[in-house]
Amino acid sequence: MPFQPGRYGLVYTDELRRWFRAQIARGLDDPVELERELASAEAEAAIAEIEITTNGELVSRAGEREWYRFPIELDASRVEVTKPTGQRVVLEPVGENEISGSEADKPLMKFVRR
Repeated sequence: MPFQPGRYGLVYTDELRRWFRAQIARGLDDPVELERELASAEAEAAIAEIEITTNGELVSRAGEREWYRFPIELDASRVEVTKPTGQRVVLEPVGENEISGSEADKPLMKFVRR
């Protein structure tokens, strides 16, 4: 199935929430700071999205902050990109209204059309 242009919001699943909590907690000893960072992650997840443009670009952002942008083939059934941080991400359309995203050592991410 090809990619459908549009904006797709991150579904912040319990599994993904637990993963982020473990990542954030790994570097913090202060429980107040941990809660602050977790609230920040929750807020960012609420506005995180990927956009597939009609001219074949994949844009990852949270609100106005763009994380990365890559050209893609809209008729592809799978896209692999390497984020500026070096992590490889595999994106695949799942029906017309959903895209799955996978990264090594991270729970499967689900994005649904907004």
